[in-house]
Amino acid sequence: MQSKAKVKNDRGFYHPVTAALLCPVKYPKDSGFVLVNLFMHCFLLKYKLRSIDAIRAGKLPVTAQLLPRFLFPDDHVYDSEDISHNVLRGHVMIRVILIICSSYFSYSFL
Repeated sequence: MQSKAKVKNDRGFYHPVTAALLCPVKYPKDSGFVLVNLFMHCFLLKYKLRSIDAIRAGKLPVTAQLLPRFLFPDDHVYDSEDISHNVLRGHVMIRVILIICSSYFSYSFL
């Protein structure tokens, strides 16, 4: 019998929140979004399951060239001509930068 710690079938694209973050911005999202409050100020969108199910089934490829959705703002529209437009402006990335900067300044004065 395997312990719960060794079972990894609920990670990556099989976890709903992680799948929504990792889903490439190129793939379509549903117009009927529902905001989900995670932690205190972190908002995520529930994405249409068809894209995520197709990724799980191997019908939609996910490569290193396809940038994940968490790098972009929630209202970002994919543009194939300029894929780097608004990159690193997503809510997750802004919070990471704020945490890094605040920890740098708090330790630089010690």
